[in-house]
Amino acid sequence: MLRSTLAVLLAAAPLAPARAEAPLPGRFAEQLVLNLQSELPGVQRAALQMLIADPDCADVRAAEFALVRLYRDSPDRRERLMALRGLEAMASPWAMDFLKRHAPYEKDEQLAKLSTLVAQEYFARQEVEVGAPIYGIAAAR
Repeated sequence: MLRSTLAVLLAAAPLAPARAEAPLPGRFAEQLVLNLQSELPGVQRAALQMLIADPDCADVRAAEFALVRLYRDSPDRRERLMALRGLEAMASPWAMDFLKRHAPYEKDEQLAKLSTLVAQEYFARQEVEVGAPIYGIAAAR
């Protein structure tokens, strides 16, 4: 009797609704941008780690200001390094120009060297791909 009652209850219970749609890349990118802009350090770090691990996972250009702010203002050196890696992965011309211009004013010597290197590599790659100097950096010929 117990088994038949259980079978009836299970048969009458609605099935769990299937997801209406799978997560879309656009939604993923929006959430990643929100996480990069978050004021919660743990959420921000997790999003940065995802961006660094797979730079092509989503278009997160909307978060470049948040990453620049984190790189510029964070008191934690590790967060600043992660933000620098995130900016490098993003490969935004504006962010690379910021890194190039900010490097002389950077107090941390290693971060200054790294940001200069990241910007130089980016602009050198652009010159090779485009064939013309970008942001006033002429090719050494």
